[in-house]
This record gives sequence, structure tokens and C-alpha cells, in this order.
Amino acid sequence: MMRKNIINSDIEAKKLLNFSTKFSSALLSNGAEVYRVEDSINRICKSFENIKAVNTFAIDNMVIITFVFEGTNYTSMRRVNKSDANLEKITLLNELSRNIVSGNLGLDESFLELKNIKSKQPYKNLTKILSLAITAPFLSVIFGGSLKDFFAAFIAMLFEMLFLIRVEKFKLPSFLTISVSAGAVTFFTVILAKIFPIQNTSSIIISGILPLFPGIRITNSMRDILSGDILSGMIGIMSAIFTAVSIAIGVVTILKIFG
Repeated sequence: MMRKNIINSDIEAKKLLNFSTKFSSALLSNGAEVYRVEDSINRICKSFENIKAVNTFAIDNMVIITFVFEGTNYTSMRRVNKSDANLEKITLLNELSRNIVSGNLGLDESFLELKNIKSKQPYKNLTKILSLAITAPFLSVIFGGSLKDFFAAFIAMLFEMLFLIRVEKFKLPSFLTISVSAGAVTFFTVILAKIFPIQNTSSIIISGILPLFPGIRITNSMRDILSGDILSGMIGIMSAIFTAVSIAIGVVTILKIFG
């Protein structure tokens, strides 16, 4: 049987509001869809017996949470900076919300668990580089590449990932970073084609830019639209379109100059 949580004071109500804000920010920043964020916060707050009128409003980069405790309205708003999607952290946050709703964790324990999840280190750069470098050759074959293109795609993706990790340290706007990275892998592929006998240059360029496309963002946006969150969905789709345009600008510019 599910055990109901109880808020006993104004301090605990503020603590719940603070936790809810941090929890929702963690979900959004790691790539969770808006529907998941709103549903999780509503369930967490409603699991406390004397918390009433819970409302959560979230869009792609902002969340507003409000509820009533003993006749007093508590409201918090936070702007969220997006980071790379991390499905592992989203899974851990979902598990944390279930433990809170079931009454297995109190607020203090939940804060500690949330801190541990947020501080969890992502995959190391070496792991990311090798994973994508190994994947790229198979993508090049799918898009019409030959066995020679297979090895060239590996080298091109290796270069792209090293370049992208270097560029990210300058904290440039995301669209500029993506455009420059797409241009870099195109430039490297064009130079590589002049040195080695590459049969299908396009297959290598496509396999290089494909990881830059915001697949998760498009999926989440469609999920939000189908759930009725039209505004959040449209924001996500527009962001994906700008990302695609940034990639196209980077590729076309290099091809026009060096192609």
C-alpha cells in the first residue's frame, strides 16, 4: 500500500518547492520531454497529503511550479539551460520520482539522491570518440560508400569528434558550434579525397554530419505536440530546423569553396 507523505511546516513546504524546481530543471536540461516533466512534478507534489492545487507549466527552457499549503500559495520559476541529452540521468530521475511518490523517500533523502544523480559523470570523451568513430563507417556503407570509404569515414569521424570537443571549450552558441563542426568534417573529407582514392565522398560527409542532427529533440517535440503541449513542441521543432540549417550552411560553404 502506498504511504502518503506529509508536509508539517512552512519550511518543509518551501523545501518541497525548491526540490521540485531543481528536479524539473534536471529533467529538462538532460533532454526530457515537457510532458514527462509536468507529470513527474505533479505526481511528486500530490503525493504529499496536505499539498493542494498543484500546477506545473514547462516549456523547452523554463518551468513554473505552484501549489497551495494551508491556504498559502507557493510559486517558483526557473530558466533552464539545455545540455546534452542524457537518457541515463532521466531514467535515474524517473526512479527517484517513483520512490518519492511511493513514500519510500523523504525530502532530505530525495535532495541527497538528486545531488548524486546531477553529479554523476557523463561518458568520458575517449568513449564518445571511439563510439562514434566506430559507428560512422557503417553509416557510410548504408549511404552508398565502399570498403575504402569505410576506413575513410572512421578517420573523418575521429577528426570531427576531436575538433568538436576542442570547439566546445570556447562556449560558442550551439548553432555556431554545430555549423563549424559540420564545415570541419566536410573540409577534412574533401582534403582526404584528394589524398586517398575515396569513391563516394558524399557518404562520408553524411555519416559525419548525421550525429549532429537533433534526433532526440525532434522526437520529444512530436511527443509534446501529441500530448497537447503545442508551444513546447513548436519551440523544439524550430530549434531542430535551425540546427539543420546550421549544418547545411557549414557543409555548403566548404563545398562551394573547396569542392
